[in-house]
Amino acid sequence: MNAPQMNWNVHVAQWPGYFVRERQSATLYRAEIGTVDQHPPKIVAEVVQEGGEFRFYLTHSVALGLEKAQIGRSYRSGSMANRRARAWVRRNFKRSGRAGSWLRFAGTFVAALVVYSLIMPSSLPSGSVNQGTTRPDSPSAYPQPLATAPAPADGRELRAESEVKLYPDELLAVQTIGKALGVRLGAPQSAESWFVFADPLCPYCHAMQPAIDALQEPHRPVVIPIGLRGELSAEVVASFFEAADRSEQPTVELWRSFMDQSFDEERARDFISRYPASPANKKKGQVTQALFSKLGLKKTPTVVSADGRLTGPLNSAGDIRDWLGLPQGN
Repeated sequence: MNAPQMNWNVHVAQWPGYFVRERQSATLYRAEIGTVDQHPPKIVAEVVQEGGEFRFYLTHSVALGLEKAQIGRSYRSGSMANRRARAWVRRNFKRSGRAGSWLRFAGTFVAALVVYSLIMPSSLPSGSVNQGTTRPDSPSAYPQPLATAPAPADGRELRAESEVKLYPDELLAVQTIGKALGVRLGAPQSAESWFVFADPLCPYCHAMQPAIDALQEPHRPVVIPIGLRGELSAEVVASFFEAADRSEQPTVELWRSFMDQSFDEERARDFISRYPASPANKKKGQVTQALFSKLGLKKTPTVVSADGRLTGPLNSAGDIRDWLGLPQGN
């Protein structure tokens, strides 16, 4: 006797080439979002029963593998969870818009959440994954075209005629991981903070550090350490997180020791031997590297402004002030 076929309701997602299909006649709701030739689907939305409660999860592939994030709260009733899940999926996936908007949001946002789910689970309250963040159905969560930056009023041409900007959700991921794993060289992170992706063994990062130090402390960036220059760099970053956890010296001083021109491979190996990284701290380095790769960035230092603009090294305090729009002399 043949096994019964699984029946699905298929909806056009109003995005070229994408569809939403919902499982029919099932006890618990499940939907898949993808393209005709995409196996497995890009995103799976499903209700599952866990410990007598019903929870709605979104599963999406990120650089570190499959990540599952709970959407909303838990429910005592499966029918209530099904109704909420179905309404959420139809609201977010059947509305007009570009296919890339939600898919891009899911990729970068869930990549940011992996910091909390894998490294610091206690910092994220249960059932609050979608609270306090940009909603996927908010216009600010959708990609915007690359913007042409206006020329400075004084005629300086430091900014490129056409600047590349992160999408709002990508900037959210940078801010999230910066807050969790970044090194604050100045004031506590805020909406005005800017970021630098830096590698401990990158000579261009070393060269930029004096320009950063010349800024007043409130205007200095949040540094996100990444191991871009091979296995040794990755090990140094993991050992940096290990040393930071031990709190034997202030994290800012520790990072500045890496940015000294004399910090070379020999000193890096010595540092690694003194601070062998735990699996959790190795994971932190993998997370920052995964974000860097997810954003499509290639070189260090990469500078990210508070509004998501990108540039390479800025080797004088004046250049940094000009590019960020800070008053001269601050």
